[in-house]
Amino acid sequence: MNIRSAVLALVVAICSLASGAAQGVKPEKNLLENGDFSAGIIHWKGDGKAEVFKSATGPDATKPPDGAATPAPARPPLGSVLGKPGADADRSYCVTLGTRPQKFAQSFSVPRNTKVLKIRFRARTGDGFLTSRTTLGAFQVHLTPPPGSGLGGMFDDKKLERTPEWQTFTIDWTMSGYSRNIELSVEVFPGTGQLYFDDFVIEALER
Repeated sequence: MNIRSAVLALVVAICSLASGAAQGVKPEKNLLENGDFSAGIIHWKGDGKAEVFKSATGPDATKPPDGAATPAPARPPLGSVLGKPGADADRSYCVTLGTRPQKFAQSFSVPRNTKVLKIRFRARTGDGFLTSRTTLGAFQVHLTPPPGSGLGGMFDDKKLERTPEWQTFTIDWTMSGYSRNIELSVEVFPGTGQLYFDDFVIEALER
């Protein structure tokens, strides 16, 4: 092998190593679309709405009047969500609790070899929040395969602390079979006040 060939081989090897290292730290693909509500409620169905929050440290931030709620603290995004558009805009999904349960949902495609679905998201309480299910939790997270798939669904009750800070939730669902399409839904139970949800990430694991 001459010098030129040896140098070329070395360059190719270095590029391959760099590519492998980059792939090693690459976040998993989020199976949901618009999981951070940066595009409003596109891809989601439900009766809630996407609201924009102002960062307490942004250039347009002002001190809240006496008695007003303190803005929620800034937070880094979950998973592969890399940021929000705008200097200090941050959309979250808002549900106003009432006398009946409310639900919002999105269907997503599942890769063929998936064994575990990892679900992560954030939630926080709004002013005047009070749930009728103080012992079981204010909401449930459901994963529902289509009828006839032979795959059982999952639900998980979640409790919330009354605090303006964002609380992170993680659920691992070990699938007992395979279904191409699954629906993620969140059911919010009766009460008063508001609940805010953001940064939904679902990753497919093959273990």
